Amino acid sequence: GRLMPGNIFLVDFDSHAVIDDKELKHKYATSRPYGEWVEKETVRLYDVVKSVPHPIKPPEIQGANVQGNGSGPPKGIQKLLSPLKAFGYTTETIDKILLPM
Repeated sequence: GRLMPGNIFLVDFDSHAVIDDKELKHKYATSRPYGEWVEKETVRLYDVVKSVPHPIKPPEIQGANVQGNGSGPPKGIQKLLSPLKAFGYTTETIDKILLPM
């Protein structure tokens, strides 16, 4: 037969035997308490949200600049727009996805 993806083919030259895929996987899967480790180390989103004591308010986005007419150095979100636009982000992406993070 063929060796399929995910299968293991082991030839043990010391015992002159070919070890079956299922037998080999069972041996290593039961050698350590992997299930217990996964259960112990898993972090669930519900537990993270529950651990926050109060709702987090996203920071306010300030206007373009003090004068409001486009002169002067950019401030607030306008300072970030040029690099973000270069990578395909929009102000809607910032409002709806990035700020709530």
